[in-house]
This record gives sequence, C-alpha cells and structure tokens, in this order.
Amino acid sequence: MGMEVDGCMNTCNASTGQKAYAGGRDICKRSVQEMERPCDKPPAGSASELLSVGPVVRKWLEDVIKPKNICPAQVASLLLCIAVMDLLLKVNTGCISPAQLAAAMARHYAAHVVAYGYTIFVPKHDFMLHIPRQLERFKFLVACFVHERKHKIVKRWAVPLCTGNNRNYERSLLEECTMAHLNSLKHPLLKPCLLETTAASPKVVGALRSQGFPSAESALTGRFLRVQGKTTAVGDVVLYKSHNKLQVGELDFIASLGGEMVVCLSNWPVQEKTDHWKKVMVTNEFTIVPAACILQSLIFTPTDVGKIATVLMPALY
Repeated sequence: MGMEVDGCMNTCNASTGQKAYAGGRDICKRSVQEMERPCDKPPAGSASELLSVGPVVRKWLEDVIKPKNICPAQVASLLLCIAVMDLLLKVNTGCISPAQLAAAMARHYAAHVVAYGYTIFVPKHDFMLHIPRQLERFKFLVACFVHERKHKIVKRWAVPLCTGNNRNYERSLLEECTMAHLNSLKHPLLKPCLLETTAASPKVVGALRSQGFPSAESALTGRFLRVQGKTTAVGDVVLYKSHNKLQVGELDFIASLGGEMVVCLSNWPVQEKTDHWKKVMVTNEFTIVPAACILQSLIFTPTDVGKIATVLMPALY
C-alpha cells in the first residue's frame, strides 16, 4: 500500500504543478546525516501505520480529489487497493470468501496496470496472488502486522548506534533491545490496565461517588489505558460497546478502584452512518462503563459541542 500511496501522490502533485516526492530508491541511497536534512520524502511508515491511514486517504480521495477528476486512473487504483486491505483485515472473521478476495485483488491489479503500467511492479505483487489459495486451503491467514511492528524496536537503537566507531555494536544493540522488552513485560497486553497511575482528583472522586462506587476515595487514575492490546489516552474519541450496540464517545477519565477498571465517556449519538464513517452529535452526556467495553480509538474531525462530527470506522467494525 505504501508504494501505491507514493505513486498516486507523485502523479497528483505533478498534475497540479506541485513538487513531486522523491523516489524511495533515491532516499535509500542517502546517508543517515543526509536524511536528517529538510527535504521532500515519500509517505512512509510501518504496515500497521499505513493500514491506519487508509480510511483517511480514502476519505480525502473521495471527497477532494475524485470530484475534481484529478488523476482518475491513479485514484481508482488506490481506492481499490484500500478495498483489498479492508478485506484482508476482515478475512479471519469468516465473512470473506477466497473468491471475494481474489476478485477484489484482480480489480485492483487491473486498475494498477492502467494507472502505472508495469513500471513499479515488485515481487510482493506476485506473492499476494497466492493469498486467496492459502485462505481456501487453510481457512485462515496468519497476520504478520505485529511482527512488522517489532522491527521498529531494533531500528530505534540500530541507527544511532551505527554512527561512530563502535566495536561492540551487536552487543550494545542486543542489550538495549533486551532491556526494552523486559520493561514492556511489566504491563499486561490483554487485561485492561492503567499506565503511570496517580491518586484520583476530587472531580473524579465526586463523579464516581455520584454513580454509587463505594470505594471512590481510593481510586487511581491515569492518562493512558491499555485495552484490547491497544493503548488509548484521555481525550481520545473511541468506539465502545454498550448494551450490545457499537457507540462513539470521547474519553474523559480512566479510574481503577477495588479491582475494577472503569472509564467515563461523553456519549456522541450516531446521526448517520455508512460502512466507512459515522456522523455523530458532539455532546456532554457522560456515562461510566467498564474499561473492557473500549474497542479502539477513532480518527475524527474536531468540532464544538452541539455540532456534527465525522468519525472514520475501522475495517473490523
């Protein structure tokens, strides 16, 4: 997907007279010092980061670029690429068949060839053609996004350690990575937990007491909550499940008391929805629910109370 985004944005910038992004191969030739200098760079990121930005790119293409008829072939190719990514995210839920996945990939490849020809084809394009057959044979696909994300841990120290005359490079790098891994094991990955807790403020204690929590005075709060294997922060707009319904709300505070983890949310009622986004009313109607109800943070358009905001829905929901 990164190559598709890079190709589309280069073409769009060239057609509108803006400076195009530098090619990825050119950037790889530079030294560490040269890369620190200000210059145009292509959109880059890990697999997880590019998947997260997919809904934003789709919204931008559909609402801004497509109506102006700028680079129609490249836009069509990138939209079909994002559609394939959505199917891959849903594939292990059991609702996507190998035939559906193969058809979506064929549409994308056809549009890709129309937009770019065969100039930027790489081995991954061929590798992906085998995925529908793997799904048909094994009934599931192994997600490698977590493994991809772990590469960043090594890179975090590999780059600064590679400068200068370091005779113990491998040992130093291994020590840094091992210490980081041991520190990360202090916090559970799946059970909801607060990071960096402090005593609850009088405002939080009062809110908990008003909702009938007997041990409100002993509550602990924190800015960051780890839930569903993800980290959510106070102030995030989140997707959560309450009364067997998916709802949207802004996270006001997180509290831990008596072995129970709860969050206070301002519920934003849904006014309009599609498969990819929801229109919600921004309100100050607060509710307290168990932290385990939080599914994940959302990308949204900030606005004032009483107005309509747009939130982009993740593919899995």
